[in-house]
Amino acid sequence: MTNLTEQLSEFNQFAAKRLTSSAPPASLNDIIEEWYAQNYAEADRVAIEQSLLDFQNGERGRDAAEFLAEFHKHRTHS
Repeated sequence: MTNLTEQLSEFNQFAAKRLTSSAPPASLNDIIEEWYAQNYAEADRVAIEQSLLDFQNGERGRDAAEFLAEFHKHRTHS
């Protein structure tokens, strides 16, 4: 199975269990948010920690306005 196929299968199993639970979610977005939090919270935490370390070491990234200007320039010239 591909990674995407596996992810969809896992999500489908998770959603089916949540829909039959004693307190089913109110919406599809609620199910998606719960699934994401359970499956990707650790990756998000690691990325945030790495960003904080980069910041502590002087990395300041790019100015958002500068990035967006370049992004739109490339996007409109494609």
